[in-house]
Amino acid sequence: MKFTAIARILLALTGLFILLIVTPGCNDDLEENLRSYENIDNLQNYYPVSDKTVELLIKTGHKYRARNFALSPDGKILISTDVEGKVKAWDTRKGRLLRDLDAFPDAVYSSVYSPDGKYFAATSFRGELRVWSIPDFKIIRKTDNFANKIAFSPNSKLLAATHYGESIKLLDTNEFNVIKDFEIKSDDFSCLAFSPDSTLIAAGHSSGDVDIWDARTGKLIKTLDGLYFWVYSVRFSPDGKKLMGASCVLKLGSKWKELYRLAYGLEPFDEEDSQQGLPGDITKFSEKYSNIIKNGKVPKITNPNTDVVVWDIATGKQVLSYPHPKSAYCADYSKDGKIIASVGADNRICVKDAVTGKTIASHIIENAKFLNYLIFTPDGKSIYFSGGDGVIRLYDFRKDKIVKEFARCESLVQSVAVSSDGEFMASGGEDKIIRIWNMKTQELVNEFDVHRKAIQEVRFDKSGNYLLAGSSDGSITIRQKDGDNGFKFYKGIESVRPIMSVDVTDDLKIIAAGDVMGYVTFWDFETGKQIRRQKTHRESVLCVRFTPDGKKLLVSSHNEYDDTIKVLDVSTGNELMKFSGEGHPAWSICLLPGTETFLFSGGSFIKKADMTTGKVTEANKGDRGAIWSMAISPDGKKLVTGGFRGELNIWDLNGFKKINSFAGDQGEIESVAWMPDGSFVSAGSESSIRVWAENSDKPEYTLYGFRDKQWIIYKEDGRFKSSPDVAEFVGGAVIGAKAYKALDYFNNYKVTSF
Repeated sequence: MKFTAIARILLALTGLFILLIVTPGCNDDLEENLRSYENIDNLQNYYPVSDKTVELLIKTGHKYRARNFALSPDGKILISTDVEGKVKAWDTRKGRLLRDLDAFPDAVYSSVYSPDGKYFAATSFRGELRVWSIPDFKIIRKTDNFANKIAFSPNSKLLAATHYGESIKLLDTNEFNVIKDFEIKSDDFSCLAFSPDSTLIAAGHSSGDVDIWDARTGKLIKTLDGLYFWVYSVRFSPDGKKLMGASCVLKLGSKWKELYRLAYGLEPFDEEDSQQGLPGDITKFSEKYSNIIKNGKVPKITNPNTDVVVWDIATGKQVLSYPHPKSAYCADYSKDGKIIASVGADNRICVKDAVTGKTIASHIIENAKFLNYLIFTPDGKSIYFSGGDGVIRLYDFRKDKIVKEFARCESLVQSVAVSSDGEFMASGGEDKIIRIWNMKTQELVNEFDVHRKAIQEVRFDKSGNYLLAGSSDGSITIRQKDGDNGFKFYKGIESVRPIMSVDVTDDLKIIAAGDVMGYVTFWDFETGKQIRRQKTHRESVLCVRFTPDGKKLLVSSHNEYDDTIKVLDVSTGNELMKFSGEGHPAWSICLLPGTETFLFSGGSFIKKADMTTGKVTEANKGDRGAIWSMAISPDGKKLVTGGFRGELNIWDLNGFKKINSFAGDQGEIESVAWMPDGSFVSAGSESSIRVWAENSDKPEYTLYGFRDKQWIIYKEDGRFKSSPDVAEFVGGAVIGAKAYKALDYFNNYKVTSF
């Protein structure tokens, strides 16, 4: 029940699973190479035998913002990159991840596919160049501090590279040696492109100008203007007569920090990035860009119609221009040159007639944060584009429809809950899907994909007959038990703002939810009608919990100016009392059974509050890092906590003595819940759910839920149950000292029951 902001996520240094690929490739040679597994026997080096018995290798897409990507000439392979440095190859026909290429240590700045399909090249924002051969995906060139922007010539004989405008180097594609080095005194080049005949190179500037150079002599032919600054992409028309540029004009704000971030290959600031630091030397940057930055401010944008500009190369005159709201990050031509398209910070893809500028299609992707790159398919009928949510989409603009998504296969699980009889467990998280597991048969029984944004909390009522889910899309869905079928839809409730926490009284009369604006709303459970909405905190509510009698509601907040836990009278909404978090947000609240006392997490501490006396005492120091979630056992004798450090701690509530402590191996622990038999469940930022015996530091079994109702549950001895087609998401396994290819693992360890 917390924000998934990048500022918070970047605090955790969580490891990604190693990716092994078994998905069929796009041709015979590629398929054979992807099946070779040259390093399969060395995988145990990544998973020490002393630490774990079994580790499943899950295929994953981009966790963070997808940047540019490249499409093979035949359109069968797409290679994507992101701000974390990851490089991934996809089968475009099946929408499946093929393999994970060697990652960069920092953000990928530029990536290109050679027109003959033999090479893929990419650079990082610190200037490292890597070139892979295709189809074996072997690195054949790796050079540090060399280039940040690159482009292949259409004849595939040359690779142009520039490192922040110092020069333009031309490399031959036989040995990838530098054959020409054009010394150019310029500000940073922000993008490069070859003309169709490979004789010209266009280079966009941070100042907004576009230079056209002779690729044979290195002479400047002409400079085109019309964009304000920061030309994010340049593209020649297929006939070579026109040039199109897309400009990031920073309409998102006027602070020079945004310009600075763009210069270093980062994305513009948004609300979630406000706490993220800036790399490099700010003073030197400010001096270097003194022609753009005046007194620490970016010049005011006066012309709103220069986001995308098309020039006639012969005359240098503009022949077309149009605005793309909140800046255009990329624009491209279709193969026949008749259509152009652009994407930008407003989450919109615009498709237009290349001559008249008439809009053919326009599509908005909600919650993508922004769209930053696009490429037409070879047949010109569809467009691939990427965004800040890490997803690459295929858009059929003729039907105005997203026809395919290349998304991450796993995502952070925000919340888990177990029914009172222990028969069902529910989970929800960033992928917006509510999953319900039958814990007796150990299988996934329901998958509900109805919410538009992340699930912040799932919660069963006391009887276990109803399940509530609160989402960042501002809605609550309620599901009712449906015998052996799991759960079915009961009703939905719409709120005003994104919901962070939800609860229901034991008698099923009142629902309460806290939202990101600091409000608590009450609804009648039976009718779904709103009873009251009231402001309780200055900013986001983190947790709401009813007392067993349903007469009081406990409400906590994360705001540094108002970290109080307030106790409200449910019937009137009046504040009965409040307790200070002493500068720490209370992410989780637990009521001690049969008492007027509750526990709350205050940073890394566990604190006890007495509603009869109004006093707060420190029960004990909890985890080494912030505690995100805690739960009291059904018998009221134990407490389990988990949080930022990824540790799971079990406490004896009689004296608050620590009984057990161990690593969950799930990244951050996002949520914990008890089972009636004394075991407990934990959910982590690495998408897994694990069930533990309280006295063991190894899970009894681990659960993964994937898209399209695919799932797998595996035991610590390697045995597993799964849905029929889960092989799409599993690359293999390490069991003890041996690593298994996916096919071998499936043949040897799959069972029908444990």
